[in-house]
Amino acid sequence: MKLKLDQTCRQIVTARLVLAGTVLTVGILAAAIADAQGAGGGQRPRGAPPEALKACAGKSVGDSCEMQMRGQGSSVPGECIATPDDQIACMPEGAPPPPKS
Repeated sequence: MKLKLDQTCRQIVTARLVLAGTVLTVGILAAAIADAQGAGGGQRPRGAPPEALKACAGKSVGDSCEMQMRGQGSSVPGECIATPDDQIACMPEGAPPPPKS
């Protein structure tokens, strides 16, 4: 009887160790995925680009603006808008509105 009890105790301890290892592994993987997504894992940086902020420096919401687009030599017209993070930035004509925060 004692031998069977010892064997059962070992099985329970082994099962708990396997479960704890699995939970730990899943936690580490979840943290790694969250970190990768938060560190630019294919997501666009939050906030207006520096060019848009510079184009509206010293202007008010509704004022016209002109800004250089990244990778393009020409400038595009736009309108100064209030961003979700309470800054004023140039929104080029035809651009989609910024996401709500």
